[in-house]
Formats: sequence, structure tokens, C-alpha cells
Amino acid sequence: MQTSGNASIVGHAVPAELEEARNYIGYCPQFDALLENLTAKEHLFLYAAIKGIPHQLRQRFVEKQLREMNLKQYENICAGTYSGGNKRKLSVAIAMIGNPPVVFLDEPSTGMDPEARRFMWNVISRISKERKLSSVILTTHSMEEAEALATKMGIMVDGNLQCLGTSQHIKTKFGGGYEIEVKLDTPAEKRIEAMLASLKISSDQRLGVQNVNIILDANQLQDLKAEINPNGSGSAIHAELQKGQVSAKQLVEWILMETDGFKLKEFLRQNFGNLAVIEHFQSFFRFKSESRIVIGKFFGCMEDKKKELNILQYSIRQTTIEQIFNNFAIGKPKEVSPGERVNSQHTEVKVVE
Repeated sequence: MQTSGNASIVGHAVPAELEEARNYIGYCPQFDALLENLTAKEHLFLYAAIKGIPHQLRQRFVEKQLREMNLKQYENICAGTYSGGNKRKLSVAIAMIGNPPVVFLDEPSTGMDPEARRFMWNVISRISKERKLSSVILTTHSMEEAEALATKMGIMVDGNLQCLGTSQHIKTKFGGGYEIEVKLDTPAEKRIEAMLASLKISSDQRLGVQNVNIILDANQLQDLKAEINPNGSGSAIHAELQKGQVSAKQLVEWILMETDGFKLKEFLRQNFGNLAVIEHFQSFFRFKSESRIVIGKFFGCMEDKKKELNILQYSIRQTTIEQIFNNFAIGKPKEVSPGERVNSQHTEVKVVE
């Protein structure tokens, strides 16, 4: 039930002139509303008649949709035998027939394989952006689909529209800075051998928990003790110690990687402000920065220190739409401006063409 606000389709107010507004709408439901014993051609002729398309134009419109949705080879086969992807194609063809000014698509690519999904995206994009025949409003849980098709999108959670705007606007306003990914190179054999020599142990020597603690204490690496647990960065060392002993070479390699990681974090924090580590596995790090970063400065600093910090590769990017969607969905969005919330019923992304 409408609680507030006004909406109109081609000048017809909803719901006061709903019957007139329906004449300008194409609709593809989330679950295919097809008649199993009708063929694709029969479906299209049926809906062309329901939509009031003149009899002399129906053949041309039907043939156009069959070709556009790549259903020509199935035109005389009953829809009940179609694959899930072809059923979705037929449902979208029904929505598009007659070139309605406004088309509503509810998860049009659900159940499709990647090739068919890409085909569907191309069709929708061609209709809305290139030929500009219809305005397309679709709902989807696929962030990839949203970014591929949307000129404007909104994220809806628990019946409230949390944000509305272009992909870049949403990333800028709700993304909260940048993500930095860095992959460090594995320590060179010379470094490993040098540390083994300084510890006066051989690479194949086996070490127990007590020996590991002595080595860490002697090198003022007490912080690493806390990381030797099933969920820490030293999970591989912990697993070996649970079996009994760990090889000296494996321990030293891990110590050197963690030392390089400490240097990397300190360097980034000195140059780009406080960073949160959101992922760390072996030599891979992902950081979250909420401060503004000048991209040129970032690449300049990283290139200058690449060899010194033992960096193999690195990247910086804005928070993705999927991550923003997840933040909203788990209840951690930033506050939105008054007037950005409207009523609905599902958690989903609304994409507006």
C-alpha cells in the first residue's frame, strides 16, 4: 500500500491511473510465468495481443524478439522443455515486445550460465543505451550485473533505500577511502641462510615450541608469539608444532616475511596515515585506508621503495559495490541524508537505466 509520495508512468499517476499506466509497461517476473504447452512464438503472439499491438504489426515484432533473444531455433518448441536460461530469455522477450517505454526486470539473468548471462546483458544494454527505446529498471543481487548495466543504482536493505546514485557516486560517498593490496616477494635464499647462520642452526634442523620461543625472544620478536595460533599469520608454524616440530628453514622464512610485513605497514602508515589490516595471509596484505590518498603520490612512493621493501606487486582501488552492499546488509552503513529512504520489501540492488 502506498504510504506517501507520487509516481507516474508516461504522465499517468500511479495508482490513480494504473490501468492506463500498464499500457506502457513491460514486466519480467523473478519466476518465469510461462505456459508449458505453448511455444516461444505462441507466447509472443499471445502477449502481443494482450498488449494491444495491432494485428498487422505482430508478426514483425515477434520475429524481431525471437532473433534478438536468440530464440529462433526454439520458436516452435514447447516452453516446458526449455533450459532455465532459455526460459529467462523468453520472459525478457515477452517484457520487451512492442518496445514499451518502461521495462521492469526482476533478476533477469537468474539461473543462466556465464555465456548466456553476458548475452542477456548485451541485449539489455543495447535496448536501453544504444537504441534508447526503453528505460529499464531491474533488481539484482549480482553486483557484477549492476556495475555492467547501471547508469544509476540504489541499494535496498530491510525495506529502505539506503543510497541512490551512479556507481562512482556510491563508491565515493559510502566506500570510505581505498583498499591497498600488496604482495611481498618470498625472502631470498641468501637472507634465509644468513639468518640461519646468525642463529647457529642448520636449515634442516627441527625445532620444538620451546626452541621457537627462545629464538623469537632472542631476536626481540615477542609479538610474533601471539601470531602462532590457528587463526594468526603463523598458522602454518602452529600446525607443524602441533605435529611435534617445525623445520628451522620454515620458521626463519616466516620470521623474515613477517619482518618485511612490519616494515611495509610502518612505511604505509608514515606516508598515508593510519591503515587497518583487513586481510593478511603469508606474504599477502590487504589494507583499508579511510584517509584521502593522492594516487600519483602512492605509486611514486611504492616504486621508490619497491626493492627496499621486497614488494613483488601492489595495487590500489576504491571499495567495490559488492563490499558496500555487504556493509549495508550487515548493518554497518554510514548515515544517509534525509530523504534518501523509501519503502519497499526486499534487500536488493535496484538498477536504473
